[in-house]
Amino acid sequence: APKQHSEEDFRSWVEAGQHRQAAEWLVLRYADEVMGLCTAMVRDRVAAEDLVQDVFGRAFMGLAGFRAEASSRTWLLKIARNRCIDHLRSRNREPWGVGDPEHGFDADAFPDDEPMPPDLLDRREDVEAALDSLVEGDRALIVLRFRNGLDYSELATAFGLKPGTDFSTVTR
Repeated sequence: APKQHSEEDFRSWVEAGQHRQAAEWLVLRYADEVMGLCTAMVRDRVAAEDLVQDVFGRAFMGLAGFRAEASSRTWLLKIARNRCIDHLRSRNREPWGVGDPEHGFDADAFPDDEPMPPDLLDRREDVEAALDSLVEGDRALIVLRFRNGLDYSELATAFGLKPGTDFSTVTR
């Protein structure tokens, strides 16, 4: 079986200027995660596929500037998140939903009186429906945390925040 390359291999290739090898590793390792994030954020499979290509293109062009301040995964997912937000804004869709993320948003202004059945999360279609009901920013946070397994420090890096930030303020 071929050797599974690691983050250390990736960093070595970048430092040595072996960008083609580093780029191939990024695609093999993270294409599914980037596609999942883009699909969750833009909710349009065709647009997500185009965005994934653009994300990897931008990452490849940025390899020479990769400084290893974050993992390759966090760095790449941050590029994907930012590219999706740019895409949504270019179509006059606010990625955070109603309201301005800089000035806050009152979720209590839109209460939902529907009870949540305890077995809701047992059914995949219900989870997908719940994700679809979220605005793009909230959905990106949930997907990165629970599908992609990013820890809170990685989420902070991906969202451009300082560690210790209250994430309830990120999507509002």
